[in-house]
Amino acid sequence: MVQKSLQDTNDDSLPKLTDGLISRTKNLLREAKTEEDLRIGFEKLLEPIRAELNLKSTPKYEKSVYSGRSDAVHGQVIIEYEPPKSFSTKKNVDHAYNQIVNYLSDEAKETKLTQLVGVGFDGKQIFFVQYQDRNSKTIDKTKFFIRGPYDFNPESARTFLIHLRALSRLPLTAENLAQKFGPQSELAPKIVSAFANALEYWGDQTHIRTFFNEWKRLFGIVYGEQFTGGHQEKEAEALLKLYKVGTETDFQELLFSVHTYFAFLMKLIAAELLTLRETSFGSSLASQLAHISDDELKRQLEDIENGGIYARKGITNFLEGDFFRWYLDSFESPELKEAIREIARGLSEFEPATSTLDPVSTRDLLKKLYQYLVPQEVRHRLGEYYTPDWLTELLLNEVGYDGNTLKRFLDPACGSGTFLVLAIQRAKEHGQKEKWPPLEIVKRIVANIWGFDLNPLAVIAARTNYLFALGDLVNELPRVEIPIYLTDSVLTPTRTSSDLSGEFLKVSTSVGEFRVPSE
Repeated sequence: MVQKSLQDTNDDSLPKLTDGLISRTKNLLREAKTEEDLRIGFEKLLEPIRAELNLKSTPKYEKSVYSGRSDAVHGQVIIEYEPPKSFSTKKNVDHAYNQIVNYLSDEAKETKLTQLVGVGFDGKQIFFVQYQDRNSKTIDKTKFFIRGPYDFNPESARTFLIHLRALSRLPLTAENLAQKFGPQSELAPKIVSAFANALEYWGDQTHIRTFFNEWKRLFGIVYGEQFTGGHQEKEAEALLKLYKVGTETDFQELLFSVHTYFAFLMKLIAAELLTLRETSFGSSLASQLAHISDDELKRQLEDIENGGIYARKGITNFLEGDFFRWYLDSFESPELKEAIREIARGLSEFEPATSTLDPVSTRDLLKKLYQYLVPQEVRHRLGEYYTPDWLTELLLNEVGYDGNTLKRFLDPACGSGTFLVLAIQRAKEHGQKEKWPPLEIVKRIVANIWGFDLNPLAVIAARTNYLFALGDLVNELPRVEIPIYLTDSVLTPTRTSSDLSGEFLKVSTSVGEFRVPSE
């Protein structure tokens, strides 16, 4: 019997909702003669979707603002309806865009401007307007960005519905994640303590210690003597105080538990992002994980840790030789099972499509989250320093990288992918400017923007950030190998030869040296 994954069992998936909305809108367009006909008819089509999403706010129609009347306000989404099929002329698009900019500017007196989105809709075409500058204290109308107009098709309808769904969920930003999962939250001390106890007392300790020793060996190379020297009293004190864990906990075990926590969060976030299209529109993969039986929960987690959920989406290398899956060998711990459910419950409150709706807010999301989870004092003592975005931008400008993907781009020590994310952003903008089709843009990106790193935690973060940066483009490729690799770009394995087996590579691990045939 073939086991079905959670996301394959839903009848109210996003594709079904978008197809239904498009079909009914086409029928409406045959009857609608005026802007008012379109507004009333389309708002009726949205009522069951709003009910399914349990949206608390009541839509406001023809809401008075200083610059006029907005047609419909759904929380932070403002819809400007125009006469049916009127976006066939640029003049009408510009008129609707200017109206929306005025409405958004006025609405910003009550709501943060960057949290608002304007939608222009004529029944046949749709466009989206958002404010791009998060740092400005005054409104600059040149900073409003328009996407579209697009035909009202499955892709644009999906974006519209996700904007509506986002009204009932938290934006997936580092700040919001830190508030829910960071050391100052109620969850983090409980979860890190559960991982630490599972590591020490539960499961197949021989197997678990193999994972732990391999992590120590590899991070001994990454961090150097400050990690292996055995003098980590200050680092231990900082972590113990931050996570309120018992003072008898070993520093390396505690750091391993924090790393496992961070890795688990990344895997779930990536899985949520990849199953966005199939998962129940009003629910989420994380929500389902929080409520299934223990046996089914373990099966689903094994599927995630074995890479099955990513491989089904065509991503062949998201997880490779990952030693942060050790917790599955301690799954009998009641404390650990409850901690995993708490993580899933917390993550289900977030909107995984934030990277599509607001790419700037999720730029290198995981670097910022890691900085919250591991205090600066510990990171700097271990030699971890992250490149700030402003310096990354400056260096890209200095080397003249404008996003032209005919040039190859490699970051040989990519960390969480700061340079890669900004390079992808420029490559997307360059491809759109050149009017390349989306498939061509994404093919060029994955062929020419690469990263290496020796730190396996950084590699998972960089791969997840790479997926965030690609956004909807990842759906263009039926199969993709994320071009970020766990490797040492400075020291390569020693090649030698043998009389019997020919050339081989020596690979040292915590359980001994292995000889891998060079071919």
